[in-house]
Amino acid sequence: MQKVFAGTLCRDQEGWLYLETSIGDRYRLVEPQTLTLAETREKVKTDELQDYHYGIVVVATCQLD
Repeated sequence: MQKVFAGTLCRDQEGWLYLETSIGDRYRLVEPQTLTLAETREKVKTDELQDYHYGIVVVATCQLD
């Protein structure tokens, strides 16, 4: 099952993208997809992410396990 969340964009040591919500829950991102940066509403594809994108708030579709 998939759901859309807003949270901080992170990458773990294994290379998986995940979102950390404000209450501390972590959800793995569905890839590939286009993320929306919360502050600017800029759209960024997961395969175009740069180091400066990590740690910012995005809106993304996540996998619920």
